[in-house]
Amino acid sequence: MKIVNEVLLVALLFPTATVSAVPAPNIVLIISDDQGWTDYGFMGHPDIRTPHIDKLSEEGVLFTRGYVPTALCRPSLMTLVTGRYAHRHGVTCPPE
Repeated sequence: MKIVNEVLLVALLFPTATVSAVPAPNIVLIISDDQGWTDYGFMGHPDIRTPHIDKLSEEGVLFTRGYVPTALCRPSLMTLVTGRYAHRHGVTCPPE
């Protein structure tokens, strides 16, 4: 019975040890206000040059299909920052 208890103890501890050994991912979320999705060099704009953001887009993950939860900019930015919809974070209109 002692061997069964030791095996059970090891089985319970092993997943915890492996999960904590995995490093957290490095995530950088760049929020840019008052630009359209084509207003960057890496998205093909002929005049706007964004070399540093272009390099980030080449080396990282680029999500080309994003949607906003509201038709207004400020509530949508708050949703991105907080993870809550406008009826939860309370920002529902432009600043006055």
